[in-house]
Amino acid sequence: MTLNRERDMKQTDQGIDWSTVVSRALLSSLLWWALTDGTAGSWWIGAPAVAGAVIISVTLVPPLGLVWRQDAAAPALKFIDFLSTERAQKIMISSGTFPVSQKK
Repeated sequence: MTLNRERDMKQTDQGIDWSTVVSRALLSSLLWWALTDGTAGSWWIGAPAVAGAVIISVTLVPPLGLVWRQDAAAPALKFIDFLSTERAQKIMISSGTFPVSQKK
């Protein structure tokens, strides 16, 4: 992923980028929901907090033009493939980071 500065400058000069507002609102709402364990009563405080956070975020941080490149996914896919191998599982088991059920 790379930043596209020319597109960013055009969007900020034209006004509000609504896709940025919606995506940040969804991410902030998801974060609030996760932090409160989905308690419905918490939205009396959460809705204004999320709205304020989105307004501040959009005001202070311009929209980021992230462009997905095919070669950017290669390291992540290689790492996922490595984690699925038997060698990686042995390393994680020996270091204690991989839970193993004890048979009785």
